Amino acid sequence: MCYELYQSLYPHVTGQTHFTNSFWVGKERADIAVTPKPPGQDPVANCILTNAWSIRQMGRDKLDSFQRKEWKALVDYINVPRQPSDSNTRAVYALFSRLRTRQLEFIRQNPNSYFSLWLFRKEIAASNQVSADTVAVVFNTVFPDSLRNSPDRKVILRAIAAKKNTNKGEIAPDYTSTTIVAIRRKYDSTKLSIISITLDEERKSFEDAVTRYHMDWPQVFGNQDIIHAYQISGIPQLYLIDPEGKIVYKASEEDIVGNSSGDSADLKQLNDILTQKLDNTK
Repeated sequence: MCYELYQSLYPHVTGQTHFTNSFWVGKERADIAVTPKPPGQDPVANCILTNAWSIRQMGRDKLDSFQRKEWKALVDYINVPRQPSDSNTRAVYALFSRLRTRQLEFIRQNPNSYFSLWLFRKEIAASNQVSADTVAVVFNTVFPDSLRNSPDRKVILRAIAAKKNTNKGEIAPDYTSTTIVAIRRKYDSTKLSIISITLDEERKSFEDAVTRYHMDWPQVFGNQDIIHAYQISGIPQLYLIDPEGKIVYKASEEDIVGNSSGDSADLKQLNDILTQKLDNTK
């Protein structure tokens, strides 16, 4: 598996477009030399590389051309200010689905390219728009053995398992962790336990935020096992688990069918479930 580096350069003139590129590097020392360019030319498009590979040259530019129509439709829709609503959520989901479908077409047309495997691992395997069964079928039938048995295999199989294990109606993945909050450790007399999992990497800032915002419930920091088990790729992401360990609400799943806008101000579906399950308990 190669590691990805991201390079972004901003011209000195305010308001001009910034230039970006990403690179694959291995465990050996890598050098990426950005060469001076005249104003307006992209300085990170063609760098001098040692033990590094430009993702743009390896396939990104080809993909961008292949998915230009779907990507533009998504960006154009998102860039128009709109009030949060179920219809807008469904529209964005549909546009993402078209983009993922187009990316899958690209992968099927370029099965022997490591870029396709990288794209599959990065964008498809963890996507809410692609089912676990589809991910498994594509991985097992499209790629040659040389790519399918690469170190990326472990990450992709873990993503497939996470998709299957975190569907509504499944038993929630088990986990253990140590919280940094000293209160609310026992919930014998409560009806609902809340646990927050952060994607933050800087512990001091995280702890300061917990104190500043009086987050006096269990907070989980730096536990990659939980993050991978629940396929947490972004926030907010919300699960409701019943006493038997079954997932009874998954925010992203409810958003797909339009029962919730996904906005914290409109979680009627979740509130209805909580009311039904908790109001009549003692």
